[in-house]
Amino acid sequence: MPSSEQALTPPCCPGAASSDRNGRRQLRRTSNGLGFFLFCCVMTHLTVTQLLYQFLNSIGYEKSFLYAGYSYLHPTLYFLLAGATMTVSFLVPGLLYLLVTRMPLGRVLPSDKVAPTLWIALFATGLCLAMLSNLPANWVSGWVQSLLPQMQSFSLLAMDGYGISPPLTAILLYLIHSTILPAFFEEFIFRGILLGQLRRWGDGLAIFISAFLFGLFHSNLQQIPFAFLVGLVLGFLVVRTNNLWLSIAIHFANNTIASFPDAAKFFLSDELALLIYNLLFYGVIVLGAVAALYLVWRHRSFFLPRPLPCQPLSLPSRILAWTTAPGMWLIVIYRVLAILFPWV
Repeated sequence: MPSSEQALTPPCCPGAASSDRNGRRQLRRTSNGLGFFLFCCVMTHLTVTQLLYQFLNSIGYEKSFLYAGYSYLHPTLYFLLAGATMTVSFLVPGLLYLLVTRMPLGRVLPSDKVAPTLWIALFATGLCLAMLSNLPANWVSGWVQSLLPQMQSFSLLAMDGYGISPPLTAILLYLIHSTILPAFFEEFIFRGILLGQLRRWGDGLAIFISAFLFGLFHSNLQQIPFAFLVGLVLGFLVVRTNNLWLSIAIHFANNTIASFPDAAKFFLSDELALLIYNLLFYGVIVLGAVAALYLVWRHRSFFLPRPLPCQPLSLPSRILAWTTAPGMWLIVIYRVLAILFPWV
């Protein structure tokens, strides 16, 4: 009989090693590749951004101080370029990674059928947990501001036009850029590729690593705890349902609620916009709490620990393999520097 570290991989995650040494080597190689893949996404984003701005300069596009809040570009053009850059920087490296690694599409975009009532209840509960994740995020934000008052919240998603009202087309492009695109591409990258590749070494570690890197990929210290907690929730739901579209839907709904104040201020008074936002925020929490009670009542087994058929590597061995991958060190150090020095 093989030992626990020599057991075969669970059928849902084929391909793990049959020995501790080979298993660590495979996990380190996979983590290394994922780290360089994420770094490639970042470099692609920076490169495409520079190329687009150089193209505008080459054709004689005249920037205006009137649009200083939009990098001196017309708001419509600004959000059009931002959306195009996000699409290229995630989609192109992602497709290349799938091509090179021959990762099965079913592992990247899992789409198992989920009963409608269960899907709705999980959606409401997941969105509720995303809203509640704002509480520790706000605490960390206040702590960071008191400790490092020079650290400001930099966000490319805000309609920060310094008093300039953008046209309707710019607002629509902003909503696409802040809701639809990140909901799909970030789930495709973090809960599709990363989580899908790492699950063969255990769902728990895969959820944690994907959530940790998801948090680091957000813009500032204030957003990291929120993104990390949401990443844990979404990763858990993807693992338990094997359905990425549920996490995409929750991600989209969360971003839509978060983007509402920025877009609504051009159509509604501040008081009315705040009232609607609060109704949405607390309404989601109430509905989510009801949905969670329903899940505990009808689908209690969904949340209970599930014994794994086998585990080829011990947890210390897996952590050691992940933390010694050069690619992971590269992307973590780069993102930490980008967070601490966003003006560079």
